[in-house]
Amino acid sequence: MGSLSARCVLLLILAAPHAGHAQARGADRGREPEVEAEAAFRAGVEASSREAWREAVGHFERSLALAPRVAAAFDLVIAYGHVDSPRGLLRAHDHLVRLADPERHAELLDRVRPLSEAALDRVALVHFALDPPESEVLVDGEPEAARAYLEPGAHVVRARART
Repeated sequence: MGSLSARCVLLLILAAPHAGHAQARGADRGREPEVEAEAAFRAGVEASSREAWREAVGHFERSLALAPRVAAAFDLVIAYGHVDSPRGLLRAHDHLVRLADPERHAELLDRVRPLSEAALDRVALVHFALDPPESEVLVDGEPEAARAYLEPGAHVVRARART
């Protein structure tokens, strides 16, 4: 009988990690976007360290899409500056400004201000008067808000009412 109780204890010990692992997996599912965002952010930092700026842009964009964070928005502004994309830089800057607390992140905002000011000299800022206001605007196939930064050259602008 002593060996039976020892076997039961052993079975409980072996079963406990599996139950805990299942619970952890369930908890991770709720956090998957944040975990993926962190992985994308780290990949962007790694790409930046290799000066693979276009790759870094993709990783930071993905990170922001999954979990908007100030650090990813800041790094995206910097990365767009290195790929010489004033439109991308300004869109990233706008995202950073929306996410950042002006007092807490004043230093970061000050660091990117010269980049955004220089980029503004290289684009046209276009405002769309939308009626109905929830209409969708696509510039060169990419969704835009009621305003867009356009670099010199030809662009295809399409608008349609959302139904």
